[in-house]
Amino acid sequence: MLECFFERGSRLETLHSLRTKGLAVVLVLLAFEIVILGCLYLQIEQAETEARHEEKLRDIAAHTVKLGRLLWDSRRLLNRYLSARDQTILDAYRRLSAELPPTVDWLKAQGDFNNEQKLVFLRIDKKVNQCSE
Repeated sequence: MLECFFERGSRLETLHSLRTKGLAVVLVLLAFEIVILGCLYLQIEQAETEARHEEKLRDIAAHTVKLGRLLWDSRRLLNRYLSARDQTILDAYRRLSAELPPTVDWLKAQGDFNNEQKLVFLRIDKKVNQCSE
């Protein structure tokens, strides 16, 4: 009878040992899954940050193109006005030149610029202010 009791105890110990090992394996796999999910989350955050940065750069490029177009068209209209002295051309020039200060201000507000870029903005801002006076 004691032999049966000891055999049963060793089976319980083996069963307990298997449960512990199985639980350990599951916990290790769960830990790896959590690490992988954390890495994926960081990758998604980085991709979203890059997407926002690219969108900002596209907006800056669009406003820069707009500024160039406004400057070109303003110069063209001013030259036409000087040669024709037509009031409608002057009105078109004034409407167009009114769009320059907000565009320059928007571009200046978009971020950190190096010294050369700051100097360019100062020159453009000075010229735009002269034209709008």
